[in-house]
Amino acid sequence: MWLDLFLTTLEGNMFIAYDLKNGVEYAKLLTTHRNGPETMKDYENLGRVLDKEAGIYQNRKRGVFTYNLETNTYGKPPTSFLLPSKHLAREKLILDFGDIFLLNTFIEGSGLVAAIKGINYGNPDTLFAMICYYILCTFSNCHANDWWEGSYARILFPKANLTSQRISEFLLNIGEEEALRGFFYRYLPIVGATKGGTNILINSTGLPNNIHFPLTAISNHKGEISNEVRLIYVSHLETGLSISFRYCPGNVVDVSTLVRTVRELQSCGIKKKLAVLDAGYYSDENILALYNERISFVT
Repeated sequence: MWLDLFLTTLEGNMFIAYDLKNGVEYAKLLTTHRNGPETMKDYENLGRVLDKEAGIYQNRKRGVFTYNLETNTYGKPPTSFLLPSKHLAREKLILDFGDIFLLNTFIEGSGLVAAIKGINYGNPDTLFAMICYYILCTFSNCHANDWWEGSYARILFPKANLTSQRISEFLLNIGEEEALRGFFYRYLPIVGATKGGTNILINSTGLPNNIHFPLTAISNHKGEISNEVRLIYVSHLETGLSISFRYCPGNVVDVSTLVRTVRELQSCGIKKKLAVLDAGYYSDENILALYNERISFVT
């Protein structure tokens, strides 16, 4: 018995100690031994705990490994072990490339950069990154920063700040009247610069809702009854870029909106060459209005 005690004291006691840092569990190998009357402690860092029951850890020196306290041996984790996603290192070189590169090339080639900068937002990288995010993704705003970190957008717009709080401030800022005027002042000449006039597409759609405000009204569209707001939009026929959009009560029929839409385009300096309309805009009054404005049309 005395010999066993002597050997234990001589060789030391080993156990694993755990602690939490910022919600992450870490482990260290603690060895105690006697040095005369003093008890000495030696530490060895095992690193982050990946699977406590299986004894799987991760540190910079060994990577992902196993440690067996009973045999004091290190090994490799089983092939069936999957590294938890929250422990994966942040991607630095592997980025989604094609979609954002294509979209950014289109924005630059179409002359839209000047119009977007007309919004005069304080952080242009955030502005351009959010535009691309809304076009390419259908996720909510809380995922914008995750998208940015794994996309080539991080290289194109390195100063973008897409945290939730900053996005809320961003949306509030670009919704100001001054920002809208700054954009459209530069945007309308771009989409209306076609020599001889612009070919346009006019259409409308219903936005179903039950919100209690003046724009919600009962609509009867092709026999379908719904509560909705009506959205009327004008697009550039060749490029598909939006030229104009406005909303009206849901009970307003398409045929009654054409003349006002044409006059609004005139007030914005958009010269119209050809208009493509669906059957809902056909009436004697509208046809005469298009003839008087010398606008060719297909309906």
